[in-house]
Amino acid sequence: MNHYLNLILEGGVLVYPLLFFGLVGFLICAERTVFWIKMVTSYSTADVEQVYTFISHKQFDDAKVILETSIDPSLICLRHCISSKGRIHPQILQSLAQQKLDQSKKHFKLLETIINVSPLLGILGTVFGIIRSVTSLKSNASENLDSQLMIAGLSEALVTTALGLIISITCLLIYGYFTSEFDKLKSKLERDLSAFESLVAST
Repeated sequence: MNHYLNLILEGGVLVYPLLFFGLVGFLICAERTVFWIKMVTSYSTADVEQVYTFISHKQFDDAKVILETSIDPSLICLRHCISSKGRIHPQILQSLAQQKLDQSKKHFKLLETIINVSPLLGILGTVFGIIRSVTSLKSNASENLDSQLMIAGLSEALVTTALGLIISITCLLIYGYFTSEFDKLKSKLERDLSAFESLVAST
């Protein structure tokens, strides 16, 4: 473990911002993973269908009972904008749905920045390492020592590239899961809420 830690720290000054990005990325991924697990487990097709049936039969009190207890995101939005007589305010409903989507995209931009910047910082660290190696070679007269300095310099320089790629690839894979679940949530809200709006409009 100490060997790998020393190898990372030998990568130069740019290792520290990379480690910071890695820590921030890890915290974001952990928090968003917990959020999406809770979100996915809250989906309830049965509750949505039951509320739809109750409203279509004008059983608004029965519908309200489910709305008050369900944690399905579509029904949470519906709960805050449906009147006692089953009337739905479309603008309020769409606004609530958008708030739910915005909440689900929390930290997405920051995670995208980490994914894009980390490999660039790694490459920059490699460039700096090569420049240091070349500078050392110019000031050294021994050919054998020059070769050792070059190998050591390149080894240190490549540490930042490897670290930047590891951070970026790891965050990118998890980010792909987040965006996939976001698309599913968006489709669910559009489908469910449009159905409720059409139902009320036809009654």
